Amino acid sequence: MRRLSLTSVALAVVAGCAGPELSYSIARGEFDSVTAFPVAGEDEGGFAFRAEVERWPWTVRLFYGSGFDWLLAQIFALEPSARPADNPSWLARDRLVEMTEYRTQSLGHLADVAARALWLAARDPQPLDQVVAIECLERVLADLGVDPLTSALAESGGEATLAAIASDFAALEAGAPWRRGGRLPTALETRLTAAALQRLTARPHPSAEMGRRLLRFLHRAAAAETEPVWRANYVAALVAVVGLEGARMLRIKLSASDEGVQRDEVRRAAILALLRLSGPRAVPFCVHHLVRSGAGSIDSSERIRRFVVRLCASLPLEFVDLRVGEGPSPVEFLYDVVKDEKEQAGIRAIALEALAICLDRDTSHDPAWADAWWQERALQGARRSP
Repeated sequence: MRRLSLTSVALAVVAGCAGPELSYSIARGEFDSVTAFPVAGEDEGGFAFRAEVERWPWTVRLFYGSGFDWLLAQIFALEPSARPADNPSWLARDRLVEMTEYRTQSLGHLADVAARALWLAARDPQPLDQVVAIECLERVLADLGVDPLTSALAESGGEATLAAIASDFAALEAGAPWRRGGRLPTALETRLTAAALQRLTARPHPSAEMGRRLLRFLHRAAAAETEPVWRANYVAALVAVVGLEGARMLRIKLSASDEGVQRDEVRRAAILALLRLSGPRAVPFCVHHLVRSGAGSIDSSERIRRFVVRLCASLPLEFVDLRVGEGPSPVEFLYDVVKDEKEQAGIRAIALEALAICLDRDTSHDPAWADAWWQERALQGARRSP
């Protein structure tokens, strides 16, 4: 009895240590299975949820995350098998969120989450799935301390640029640890790989898919490399690419659409992520983007216009007249909304109130005061006359 008791205690201790990692592996495996995520060196194909998923028996799933899931799997030699997925979209979201909870355990966990969140945000047509992917990406970028507004922009996709990128990818692949068969890298391989890594991680690539391919390669290489200096280089490059591609995806999702139909819930999630990561500076950035995406006019989505108007009203005074590029500042954006005759009366009224808040003056529903302010501003040369 004493021997059985000691064995039970030992198993319980091991389960407590190994359980979280198995729970993470279950979540990752089921996500990969239901989404057909391209692991290792695979290229991305079309996105489609699978009707059957490699899932563990219900006895393991019942204790999911407790440590006893691992214990049951070991005692009874349980393995996952193909099972029908009643709601593949929900399963993908749930497993990605579960994986995100483990992201701080190691860089490998964080890179796993980043790669899959980028994949879901880019390929999954379901707006709710994209929203969850954006929220997971936000947590990854926050852990890395990435400010999306200061992240480098993507390169142009000219033929010379694409040829150079293809050459750098070939250099990385030639020097990869699985190509060397356990031997140390040569001096030439070291020089070529270091130069390729420096160029490939300087800014996002013309194709977001290419960036995700690089992330998967670096993740695999960092895990497989045994030479300390090379592994450190792979790790540094992996961190850089996660930040670049995550920031790029948030900017892309500011204009999220599906076959020309704007996905306001996805765009709202991207705006909120930028705001939480970059602070009040994100509002002038979003104003600039919304006007630019509207080809010089105000964004066509009523929900997004209303949302951004309210964000402008909440800005600290030092940000209300901050411009990004050639776009309008928040107060200029608000005045444009007030004076847009095609705009709904309700939004125009909210914009007028927001403008008064930004200018730190008493609220009035008579737009005459806004016109007077604008004329005075124009005389001072701040902007064009209306």
